[in-house]
Amino acid sequence: MLNNLGTDIAKSLGADIIIAVDVSSENKKSEKIANKDKLIIVLAGLSFAGDLFFWHLAIVNTSVANATLLATFSPIYVTLGMLIFFSEKPTMRFLVGGGLALLGAALLVGESVYFRPDNLMGNIFGII
Repeated sequence: MLNNLGTDIAKSLGADIIIAVDVSSENKKSEKIANKDKLIIVLAGLSFAGDLFFWHLAIVNTSVANATLLATFSPIYVTLGMLIFFSEKPTMRFLVGGGLALLGAALLVGESVYFRPDNLMGNIFGII
């Protein structure tokens, strides 16, 4: 799994660079993109690269089931981010969809999930 880590990060960072160069190039056919939007694009790409990085670290340091289950907790983080950063309350449809996604993830990994003290660091990476 560790061999794929560098490849995935390189792909993600490469995509960031390509998008940043494409966005910053002067193309008269397209609309001008504000610097704030360029920054948001680059930050989104770096966030994705970080997600891949920590997920691979979790896989190496804990079980694949734990890493995958903990990585699928993102609906919880998105909901908290909506409330904290944007003061936006999630709709019932969003909450039901997130709950079903979490339930599905739990059903998929089922009994394969186990939490042991020696896998703590991998589990923390999975949450990140």
